[in-house]
Amino acid sequence: MIILFICRSEPPFDRHDWVVRRPRTGEEVRYVIDYYTAPPDLNGSPVFSLDVRPALDSFGSLKERIAVATEDAWAAFREGGSPPSREPRHQ
Repeated sequence: MIILFICRSEPPFDRHDWVVRRPRTGEEVRYVIDYYTAPPDLNGSPVFSLDVRPALDSFGSLKERIAVATEDAWAAFREGGSPPSREPRHQ
C-alpha cells in the first residue's frame, strides 16, 4: 500500500485475484489485478488502467516481482549505460 500511495493518488476502484497455472511446471501463481479510472478518451469513452502483478504470498513471487522491476536497470548496467525511463503501461 505504501507504493500505491507514492505512485497513485486514488486507490483502485476494483481488485481481483486470479490464479494462473503455469503450463510448463503446473505451478499455480496468484496475481492481483487493480483497476483504476483514467481520463476519458477523446470521444468520451471510459478508459481504465490495470495494474497486474504477482501476489506477494511466497518468496518466489517476491523474487519474480523484484526481477521484473529491475530487469531494465540490470540490462543497462551490463551494457554500461543508464536504464531507459519506463512509462506506466496502460491497457
